[in-house]
Parts: sequence; C-alpha cells; structure tokens
Amino acid sequence: AEEVKRSKDYRKSRAELFAENSRKDGMIQRLTLFSDVSRHNMQEVQEVFANRKDKLRKRVKFYRKEQQIEAGRPECLIQEHFDQGRPDALAELVEKPDGKEFSFYHKATLDGMVKRVESFTRNRDPKKPHAFHKVYE
Repeated sequence: AEEVKRSKDYRKSRAELFAENSRKDGMIQRLTLFSDVSRHNMQEVQEVFANRKDKLRKRVKFYRKEQQIEAGRPECLIQEHFDQGRPDALAELVEKPDGKEFSFYHKATLDGMVKRVESFTRNRDPKKPHAFHKVYE
C-alpha cells in the first residue's frame, strides 16, 4: 500500500503530512527538528496520530545532542499523550532510560491515582547481577 504524504524541508526541520487512514499506525503528521542546518543531528521528533484504538494522540521523542542519525538509535526520552476514553485512564506516558512515569486522568480512576512512577536500577555488584524494579504510586 502506497502511503500518501507531503513533505516540506525547512532550515532546521522537516514537516511530513500523511493522509488520514493511509498508514497502519494512524500517523497523520511528523515534525523532525534538527540542531544543525545540514539536518544530521536530530533533536526531537513529534508525531501526531488520529483514529487509534489505544487513543494515542501525540508522541514526542527527544534524542541525545550531537549524535549522528542511526537506525534504531535509542532515544533519551519519549513522551506519549493519550485522549480520554482509555480503560486504564492513562493521560501521559514518559519513558526515560531509568524508568517510566504514568499520568492518569484523575476523575477516571476509581482510586483517584494521578501519577505512577517506575524506576529501573541495575545492581553494579558482579556477584548479584540483577535489576531492581521500584514502583511509587
């Protein structure tokens, strides 16, 4: 299936617009921001979605500064914003290298939970090489 898109390059950014329902992931817009005029060092990628079952509205990926573009390069930070109507009432998900933060719509959860933080830390002791998983609610 050929995707329908319009792309426009600017001085330090690239804007891509996709026809609604032309992509399987539901993306309708992608804005890529670069730190240099030659557009080699990505700083941020903003993706806007429509008509998704999981109610994902926007995803923002922040990259480490001054690194070349590589396929599958890990991001520093990923923010995902969701519309109301999810069964778990998730409003925002922030993924960091050391954990995740979940923000909820406060009136939609029965227990009134607004935020949940999961932090991942590795044990540096070679005798016990396992990861710790902490959850704060």
